[in-house]
Amino acid sequence: MIATGDRGVFEMSLKPEFLKVIRFLAVGAFNTLAGYLLFAAFYLGAKFSANLSNALSYLIMISIAFVLYERFVFGAGQKGCICSVPVSHFSAIWPC
Repeated sequence: MIATGDRGVFEMSLKPEFLKVIRFLAVGAFNTLAGYLLFAAFYLGAKFSANLSNALSYLIMISIAFVLYERFVFGAGQKGCICSVPVSHFSAIWPC
């Protein structure tokens, strides 16, 4: 961050981080809501037990959350790249 005392420079350096926080919260809210809806679909619609419904909805939504956080928060602007996890041996699949 540039500490020049110029308010314009200070505000511009905060904007990308602020947008990152907004994207983080939006992805989290979507993931939480979708997880509850998926649980309800399994439990009420498909008549699975509560434990099985919880496990299935968690497994599905944690995978979706990983992809969404990578795409919209941590790797914003870098398509096809996993940036928050050290996966150098996957560099042929996801070149960074």
